[in-house]
Amino acid sequence: MKRMHRLLVAGLVLLGGLVAMGAEVSIFGTQKRVVEVVISVEDEPFDMVASPDGKTLYLTNAGAGKLTVIEDNKVVRTAAVGSRPTGMAINGKGDSLYVAVGNENVLKVVDAKTLEVKKSVAVGKFPIGVVLASDERFVIVTCADDNTVHLISTATWEDKTLTVGKRPYFSILSKDEKYLLTANMNSNEVTVTQLELDAGALKGDNFHLSPFKTVAVGSQPAGLSLSLDGKKLYVANYGGRTVNVITTNNWIVDETIDVGTQPYWIAVHPKDGPLLVSNYGSAFVDMIMPDGKRSQVKVENSVVKIYFSADGLRAFTTNYNGNKVAVIE
Repeated sequence: MKRMHRLLVAGLVLLGGLVAMGAEVSIFGTQKRVVEVVISVEDEPFDMVASPDGKTLYLTNAGAGKLTVIEDNKVVRTAAVGSRPTGMAINGKGDSLYVAVGNENVLKVVDAKTLEVKKSVAVGKFPIGVVLASDERFVIVTCADDNTVHLISTATWEDKTLTVGKRPYFSILSKDEKYLLTANMNSNEVTVTQLELDAGALKGDNFHLSPFKTVAVGSQPAGLSLSLDGKKLYVANYGGRTVNVITTNNWIVDETIDVGTQPYWIAVHPKDGPLLVSNYGSAFVDMIMPDGKRSQVKVENSVVKIYFSADGLRAFTTNYNGNKVAVIE
């Protein structure tokens, strides 16, 4: 069995079966036609980010050890980046990519135009999640194999490390970016970590990770997402067939939503606010609207990761096993 399958629990699978071509579906909160575009890419596409103008997509290919650039629904460039690239983030100017390279235990900073590696920073074992702060003063890397998160200054590349729960997969920042929220798959909890940051460039003793709270959730939490106002944290419990809703002003689980088999990832629409919940273990995506109305949309295969464009007009998925990218418009 491939290493990525063990670490991710499931391969990423195409969302292309979400709707038939031209079918009417309320996937973006209003009735509109959904046009399916499928792009063939190299082995095991994993994570994806878009340029600030939305015209360019950057993709990590874990199996091929490459980055892929997509424009106008076509692959325009690929370049080797290292052994098993996983999570990725892009800066506000769109000129730098931050790429976790799993088998090399490093974070690489890549020129987005040339795809040349500008810097490599050692992190923990098998980095998988990458989050860049909005002010770009720091980047967070989540490392699954040694149960750590790394707060790295982008000014000095100093690293402050904290041990969290067992097998952390992904982390996100709270809306005010004062807290780091980490899903720990093997200890059934979300770690809430306080970020202690002085003003200016982060260096020496002026930035720290401080344990704050641990929240018990369902079985095998994986994906995390925040509501648009940041008041609710959604946690997909892969082993529990549920999504927990945590109120962020007191960090209490105040709702549990039953979903499909093996929910893995949660995407929040950037305008209307519906949730899309992927279910690895069944051929359905759960759609949960802000008013609580729900529907379940059949897909061809199990879905893991789902992303919305900034304007909410498109959704993107990667097909880890089928080497495809789906663009849903």
